[in-house]
Amino acid sequence: MLLSVRLMTYNHSKSIIKCLEGIERQQTTFPFEVVIGDDFSSDNNVELIQQFISSSKNDKIKYNLLQRKKGDLYDITRQKKGRLYNFTNIIENSKGKYIALLDGDDCWLDPLKLQKQVDVLEKNSNVSLVYTNAKINSDKGGDYEGEATFYKSDYPLMPLKRQDFFLKNNYALLVVTVMFRKSDFDEDVKDTMLEFATGDFALYFMLSGKGDFYYINECSSLYYDHAQGESKRFSKLRRDKHNYNKMHYLKPYIKPSNLKLFTQYQHLYLIRSIFNIMFRKVRLDGLKGLKYFHIFFVKPNHLRLRYIYYYIKLIFLKSTFVK
Repeated sequence: MLLSVRLMTYNHSKSIIKCLEGIERQQTTFPFEVVIGDDFSSDNNVELIQQFISSSKNDKIKYNLLQRKKGDLYDITRQKKGRLYNFTNIIENSKGKYIALLDGDDCWLDPLKLQKQVDVLEKNSNVSLVYTNAKINSDKGGDYEGEATFYKSDYPLMPLKRQDFFLKNNYALLVVTVMFRKSDFDEDVKDTMLEFATGDFALYFMLSGKGDFYYINECSSLYYDHAQGESKRFSKLRRDKHNYNKMHYLKPYIKPSNLKLFTQYQHLYLIRSIFNIMFRKVRLDGLKGLKYFHIFFVKPNHLRLRYIYYYIKLIFLKSTFVK
């Protein structure tokens, strides 16, 4: 099997059909599988997936909805290892040479998305991961409200991007656009990822130590930017602090020439987090271009002074993230 699509989903009944339709539209020269892990949804998500699979007309696709029940081995292990176990368990059940990531609330727009990315990986043995730009569908109050695409026009267009590029510039990747080599997802990578609050954050760091990343300058996908209420924003800061405290696990994957950059990245990580939360409309690019007047003259509706309290609480009361 050349490719597996890792579809992770939970309570996505409002979006899962659109997500599956984006898979069904894919045009490839090879057969591929879609391995679906539903994490015990309380809505009719599973029923919708089953109905869609039964009516599928793309004979290149084999759908595999993992069978899970409360109290089974998956459920017991998931309770021990946390929600990210769904991520790793789906890949453990995948047979593909390459893994394309997708969550049930996002979708693919370009019918050639998978073909293009597989072609890149087949032709470039030095590339560990391929990603693209994406269109944004933002709730009112979402982090990217008012923005049409994830990367703006000033994003560097050279295809090959190495580890130092991401350490210097603090650019993120969207899960919905990513494809990587399954052979790089070894036991050490899997176990390390489970230590973090946000698995994709750690995964990309580790994969950047195994090869170059390749950027395709196209909007292959649609990313749903959820609105974040007060509790979710505090939760994000807790996740960032948890990630910060686990960063030593990533050091073995940092190339020797990038260790100084990695140390600088660590020092700035929580600062970026608090500034992005307090002033979420002030776009920080690894703190590059940050003007002091942004701090003192930020628009009142963007100012969240109570996050100072949250930050102090995190640092001094050592609040921890619970998986």
